[in-house]
Amino acid sequence: MARTPITELDFDRIKRQLKTYLKGQDRFKDYDFEGSNMSVLLDVLAYNTYQNNFYTNMAISEMFLDSALLENSVASHTKELNYLPRSSRSAKAVVSLTINDPTETASTLVVPRYTKFSARSNTTGVGYNFYTDQTYIASKQPNGNYFVDCVEIFEGELADEAFFITSPQEVVELTNEDIDTSSIRVITNFEEPTEQEEYFYREGIYGVEATDPVFYLQAGLNNTYEIYFGRNVYGKTPSFNEEIRVFYRISSGEDANGSTNFLTNFRSNVFVQTTSPADGGKPRESISDIKYFAPRSVQIQERAVTRRDYETLLKQRFNEILDVSAFDGEELDPPQHGKTAIAVNVDGGISESSKNAFLSFLSNKTPLAIQPVFIDSDYMYVDTDITVYVDENTRTQTNDEIKSTIQDLIVQFNLDNLEKFASTFQISRLSREIDETYNFILSNTIKSEPYIEYNPAIGIFENPRFNFGTDLIVPYPFSLSEGFSNYKPSIKSTNFTFDGTSCFFQDNGKGNIQLLSSDIANIQVIKPKIGSVQYDTGVVKLSNFITSDYQGNAIKIFANTVNRNITSPKNRILRLRTDDVRFHIVGKR
Repeated sequence: MARTPITELDFDRIKRQLKTYLKGQDRFKDYDFEGSNMSVLLDVLAYNTYQNNFYTNMAISEMFLDSALLENSVASHTKELNYLPRSSRSAKAVVSLTINDPTETASTLVVPRYTKFSARSNTTGVGYNFYTDQTYIASKQPNGNYFVDCVEIFEGELADEAFFITSPQEVVELTNEDIDTSSIRVITNFEEPTEQEEYFYREGIYGVEATDPVFYLQAGLNNTYEIYFGRNVYGKTPSFNEEIRVFYRISSGEDANGSTNFLTNFRSNVFVQTTSPADGGKPRESISDIKYFAPRSVQIQERAVTRRDYETLLKQRFNEILDVSAFDGEELDPPQHGKTAIAVNVDGGISESSKNAFLSFLSNKTPLAIQPVFIDSDYMYVDTDITVYVDENTRTQTNDEIKSTIQDLIVQFNLDNLEKFASTFQISRLSREIDETYNFILSNTIKSEPYIEYNPAIGIFENPRFNFGTDLIVPYPFSLSEGFSNYKPSIKSTNFTFDGTSCFFQDNGKGNIQLLSSDIANIQVIKPKIGSVQYDTGVVKLSNFITSDYQGNAIKIFANTVNRNITSPKNRILRLRTDDVRFHIVGKR
């Protein structure tokens, strides 16, 4: 019996082990355990053993963040790590207001905090309420209307709770699970305007004086959050039996994203113009994300030293950020010494106000000698050719149906594996998923190459630089005597117009970019050098490039890379679009 595992969690196996042990005893070696009272006793013993093993397994697992499964256990571990799990986040929209009120003579009008707006989601049709979280001032225009722009409104329902402080150790538990913690306001003596005092949220105790009116947050039980104070050491604590009022928004998370066409009735004749549709709504942080970010939050200690620190801090603080890539400013072109370059992926692009908010957040977290600089994020795309071989004897789908299914697969593959900085397009993984789509698919082949889109200004000389971030296949040196028929360039563009002629450019195998006419029957070298390419780094530079027109939305620049798996450089997001995929269905018998 001593050799029997004590952690077994299968009831029937525990019972069989008990039987095996008893049959090894002289007294029970010929005993029939089935259909006897002994079988009932074994059931009881097996059940008791199963319960004890399960409890022991769960109790030990919940002691560690890595193995904890229960939300309350994970929340408890975050307190030890001083990590605040992200709550639900309200979708934010930006609007401008035009107020037509001929009876008003003042030069300005006040749009108060918590002004209510309403809208319906463009995707679900469900109605949502939005509110301002600060006061705005509308100025009178020459036409007599009042106007204010850049008004930020947040989705949610307003709620408040009242509490009384009974001791300096008081911890106030907020009751709603869907609270947006970024909206919390704590006010004491709310019913006495002359004695009101507002407490402000702090993430840490650094620089906090004993008299500072601040509050802190921590994860509570059952998906709630708790407010606590500094005990008059790291922040002022409200007086004994003093009432505090907590105001916040109850968020619908991502459900309200995409809402537009806002209305408000805080005044008559108010016209609301949507500047940015509602976006950035998110559900509360998942258990898996908490397990990933909580230990890293302890490692960085609210300080940005390594590039990972910048990425973790920004993603943790700003819910609208989808991905971050930080790297040394010396890697920019031209190099910016003493700076950290940060590329941020934000839905709809990063605005100047967002950049300022990011910089303000990092201002007291970076070394004095290092200055963060935010750069615009770009994309790298994958041009793909897929051939699928199917068994004609067993296939049950038409070519169009197969193509439609694989297109849906590619959309999901892109979301799951790409759409991030420095992500890698693994051909073998996509090939395996295509093979598993239908049992009549025999195999498939995938050919792909990366490309970058270039949107030049028309009629203006430019000196653009493109970095593919990987080794390129070096072709044999081009010569006019051998021609273009067998030449496979490392870099090649789509067509554009130069000096009235349809052209494209490609490398010549010697590190130069040459300008060629796009007449397939009679390709001519128009300019032998308009730029350069570094084959070992994938960097392409054009000099005094100018065009009067180009096909499509951009000039596409393709690269022939050594590695079949495509990895985007640090400041580019890799994207696989269905429009860039060509399908060939080949039947086999």
